[in-house]
Order: sequence, then structure tokens, then C-alpha cells
Amino acid sequence: MNESVTLCSATLGEDGRREPPLGPLYIAGALERLGVSVDFRDFQIAPEPSRLDGRRLADFLSDHSEIVAVSCFVDMLPVVIEATRILREGNPDSTIILGGPGPSASADRILELYHWIDGVVRGEGDETVQEWLLRRRSGRDDLAPIAGMSLRRGDRIISGPSRPRQDDLESVAAPAYHLVDWDAYDYARVITTRGCAYRCSFCDVTALWGNRSAYREIDAVIDEM
Repeated sequence: MNESVTLCSATLGEDGRREPPLGPLYIAGALERLGVSVDFRDFQIAPEPSRLDGRRLADFLSDHSEIVAVSCFVDMLPVVIEATRILREGNPDSTIILGGPGPSASADRILELYHWIDGVVRGEGDETVQEWLLRRRSGRDDLAPIAGMSLRRGDRIISGPSRPRQDDLESVAAPAYHLVDWDAYDYARVITTRGCAYRCSFCDVTALWGNRSAYREIDAVIDEM
């Protein structure tokens, strides 16, 4: 099965400096593990990335695959919602999925308000997107919930339970670094943990990680570097 997903990181670099978006690249790796062709697009390296409007992002995602998955933080959520509306108008048969810290905390509300969005991945997405894709691949379009995901099924919203955090991070597919042009970035990071134990009221990452950290093996971190 020749499946393709347009996966977009709709985030911007800090202080004009750019780094490869690790979260979406991990999702790309998870999709590729299932044999999916990933059309990866990073909005921060697009021409005029500082022009933050939905039309600009929609133009960046033109000629997208049937499935469009967009990851963002909360500051870019209004732009992403407007862009996906434009994409759906241009291609009514497309499937639009959101993920990342921005939509995780308000997944059901997003689906209630914006009918063109088909689903929201809540929290850690590696296993969730794999389960969703395998179900889609099998042709099942039932009402059974998927852990870690809120989905639109006709006029109903089906919200699965929270998915347990992954503790064995070495079993997770590696970031799909081969999908990025390293010359477009100023620096890169390697994660040693997933999560944060703090509870800052202003931070949107709490909804993603649930105030618990999982740690990688030191040898794997060194190998990645």
C-alpha cells in the first residue's frame, strides 16, 4: 500500500535561530516504520515565515497528500486552524489531523468548533498515530475509541482515554533526520528525556507529557549525537 502523509511542523525558531523540529520528526519516524511515505514540511524554513496567517501556511502546504498532519504549539494554533480550513475548502476529501502541545489540551473543543478537522492526537503521539493509521488501513471506520486521540465520526466526537506514557524510549522509532536539509538550520538538539515534572501554569507542554519524565539510555544518546 503506497500511503503518503504530509506532515508539517508549524512552529518558529527562537530569536530567528532555527533547529530541526524533533517532535514531528519522531512522528515521521513512527509513520515510516509502517511503510508510509512522509512528505515532511517545516514552516520555519519557508520563505517569509514571519508572515503568520492561515493563507501563508496553506500555500506552504499546497499539493499536499490525502492525509495532512500538523503539529504546533498554542501560539500557532489560530494560524493552523485557519490554514486547515483553507486546505479543506480546496480539497474536501482530505483528512486533517492536528497534534502537538497546542491542540492537546483542547482537543474535543477544537473538533466541536471546527468541522473541517478530523482528529486531534493528544499527548505523546508515536503509538497513537500508528494505531490510527493501521485502523484506517484496515478499512475500519467504527466508533471504537483510540487511546490518546479524539476523532470525528459523522456528527459524533469519539474521545479515547489518555494513552499511557512510553517508558522504553529506545523502542520508539528514531527521528527521521534524513527528511530535513541540515544546511537550513543553525543548531540541533538531542533529547535525553521526555517530559517535565514541573507544573508551570503558563506552559502548554503539561498537556503533552502529564508532569512525568521518561529517560533515555545514555549509550543511545551518545550514539545519536
